[in-house]
Amino acid sequence: DWRYPTMSKKNIRYQMCRELEGKIRLGSNKRAAERENNGTSQYIHSAQTARTYMQQTRQFGDWLRERGMGYCSIDEARQHAADYVREQKSSYSQHTARSALAKTFGCTGNDICELGKRETSKITRGREVTERQAGIERQNPGLAEVCRSIGARHNRELVRIEAKDFHYDNDGNMYCHIKGKGGRVRDALVMPGRGRDIIEAKIKEQPRGALWPSVPSHANVHGWRADYAARCYQYALDNGKGSGNVYHAKNNNTTWDKGALDFVSENLGHGEGRYYTVVYNYLSYGKY
Repeated sequence: DWRYPTMSKKNIRYQMCRELEGKIRLGSNKRAAERENNGTSQYIHSAQTARTYMQQTRQFGDWLRERGMGYCSIDEARQHAADYVREQKSSYSQHTARSALAKTFGCTGNDICELGKRETSKITRGREVTERQAGIERQNPGLAEVCRSIGARHNRELVRIEAKDFHYDNDGNMYCHIKGKGGRVRDALVMPGRGRDIIEAKIKEQPRGALWPSVPSHANVHGWRADYAARCYQYALDNGKGSGNVYHAKNNNTTWDKGALDFVSENLGHGEGRYYTVVYNYLSYGKY
């Protein structure tokens, strides 16, 4: 639960959490909010983001209290945000803390402090499949094939999918209507193959309710989603969805078709123009 319990209003931890709580709009459309605010939403649209940001804000409040500022003002707290962010051990932790505090204080991340760009080559978390994840896939081969066919995220998307969310176009292509984070929805192309066969069999077996209501918490869903992205990219090239315009990925010296990348991005739920995200987080997953 992202909500914060009632306590003394003088407490800075309480003040900041209440500020953040007032910006949570679960289920509202993030893109609509971005259009109304020059491309940036001032709200939090995802429950998972709300939980993460609330945790970061609480930890910052504890950090202030340890330094004798447990009852300072919001403006005074903001003056110490940069020091707190820079004390975080990893680049990922720094960026997460900065994003949370920027939302709490109603400013941009750079208003708090500037951080160096995260380098993909230095990210190790999630880049290699652990033995535990491999064991989960061996125990759930059908689930892995399904994930490689629809590219759904973990619990926020996968466990909500029902039989009624699948449909076909006039050419026999199968699509999955996915309710994504931030109020976004998309119709993801289901890749042909064994995964699609499993889905169709599952729909006949269970026409009502969630098809996969429980997914192991440590399953390598992101890795399977990356496999989907690679298949989706090749599908785009094979079916004339490329544009001929080239995106150069400088970090690993590779080139990609922008039209195909847009196709992959839309099916993943990221929207057009997210070339860096698609290449480094998905198409280069486990390779560089």
